[in-house]
Amino acid sequence: MALKSALDLGIAESIQRHGGVATLPEIATDVKVHPSKIPSLSRLMRVLTATGVFGAQPLRPGDRGGEPLYVLTPMSRLLVGTQNQIPFTAMMLQPSAVSSLFEIGNWLQRGPSDPCIFDLTMHGKIIWEVASVDATFNARFNDGMVSDTRFIMDIAISE
Repeated sequence: MALKSALDLGIAESIQRHGGVATLPEIATDVKVHPSKIPSLSRLMRVLTATGVFGAQPLRPGDRGGEPLYVLTPMSRLLVGTQNQIPFTAMMLQPSAVSSLFEIGNWLQRGPSDPCIFDLTMHGKIIWEVASVDATFNARFNDGMVSDTRFIMDIAISE
């Protein structure tokens, strides 16, 4: 949920617009967070920093405000630029995909002939059947696959 909130707010883009380093007030102003919600944004940034989505640097020399500087990490750099991975990440954060992630532990304990994770969470339907009846899932899946293919093909061609 923290990563989804960061995507929805555009926090990575905000940090990028500030030259790759931004304080909490700069981020809050840029993503239009209501002043009463800044403590919640601070908690969100602590979670995202602890999980490695963003980094935090010590205070600026001479800064007495106590605000850390948030920076992009290799992970969050995938969320900025023209070839970003936001569509793929949004697809993975789709409720059906999130439930798939939570089923992995249960699936690992099953035998080799049991259905795959997607089949278990989608009530036995294959991905194409779900996409044919759920327009939101279909759009996110297609956008995510385009984003991922562009990203991988750039690497494959250059390497």
